[in-house]
Amino acid sequence: MCKCNVLCITKTKTNTKKKTLRSSQAKTERVQKLRIEYWEKVKHIDPEDLVFIDEMGVLLGLTRTHARSDRGSRVYDFKPYYRGAKVSVIGGISLKKVLAVMTLNGSMDGNAYKVFTLTFFASTIMGWCSSCDG
Repeated sequence: MCKCNVLCITKTKTNTKKKTLRSSQAKTERVQKLRIEYWEKVKHIDPEDLVFIDEMGVLLGLTRTHARSDRGSRVYDFKPYYRGAKVSVIGGISLKKVLAVMTLNGSMDGNAYKVFTLTFFASTIMGWCSSCDG
């Protein structure tokens, strides 16, 4: 950042932050209507009965791009020759606890999701859900 930007930010008492981006479609009338319809459907569901499933990936061979150093000096480091493996993690959570977690080497796909739901998640959810049949 150049010096003039720092002075401008200091004088206006603002700071720079990463933008939070949203889809340009989010503000369309069609999407707003769909959003209202969705909230009408789910507003009567008890939050205690909700379960959320989420998946993430981790690359094990990544190296940080920034580091701290004394003013006027440069930081040197080594990056791994081996790029590292990708590990995927999928889990189901309720308001009170983590219900099921599965990790796998590589990327999540349809077959891996099926294994998660049938092997890890189904038995846990049936024991957790008071309003489930079964």
